[in-house]
Amino acid sequence: MSKQPPQFAIGDTVCERFPDGSRDPETGTVINRYEFGSQYRYVVRFKDNREEVFFERDLLTVPLA
Repeated sequence: MSKQPPQFAIGDTVCERFPDGSRDPETGTVINRYEFGSQYRYVVRFKDNREEVFFERDLLTVPLA
């Protein structure tokens, strides 16, 4: 069985699929991607310069306006 290619690339604009209920989804930019076991992890930088790490299943692509 072949591994699926990564869904997101560095530079993609994304948002959390399931944000905390107390806030609206924030958009951010993928700044790094790496393999973690059999899955991909993504480092996302948000507008306030905060960085968080997400599994692929936790992100959605934000279409360009």
